[in-house]
Amino acid sequence: GGLAYAAGATAQARPGPQRQRPAAVAAEGRPPAKLTTERRRELGRLIARFRRAQDDATRRARCVEEAIEFFEQVRIGSKKALILESVLTECTYVLAKFYKIPQPEISAKLSMMLRYNGILNKDQEALINALSLYSQRSIDIVDCILVEKSIDRKYQAYSFDKDVLKLINRRSL
Repeated sequence: GGLAYAAGATAQARPGPQRQRPAAVAAEGRPPAKLTTERRRELGRLIARFRRAQDDATRRARCVEEAIEFFEQVRIGSKKALILESVLTECTYVLAKFYKIPQPEISAKLSMMLRYNGILNKDQEALINALSLYSQRSIDIVDCILVEKSIDRKYQAYSFDKDVLKLINRRSL
């Protein structure tokens, strides 16, 4: 007769040295042995993970579409938005560090967004000036915001960074 085997079993039909065959390989034209319960579970988990990844990608795509639509409405002024400093700061870090986008490009895009008709920020000009400074200097956006807000509000700013202090003193004159 033919070979009968399962995963991990050795073929018994031939004399001589025996070798193991994987369960997925058919012997002498026969279909492979049935999957073990553990292998079925493993394949089920793999399929479920794949489906979740597809669902996540679909959900992310939908969120991106909703964000684009929302910001288009903010641009024309039919919706209102407030951009927090912390969000602006996080955006610059993610765009620069993760996506490797140059500072001048980040500054241009975020400044354009801050000029949308529906943006409610009272510190809008200070943030735009901070982004402009960010595009011209190799200092963090947080320091740029500190410099611009200290000038805008006529506050004395302090920093441990000597370059930032020099910049504050030069710009406030």
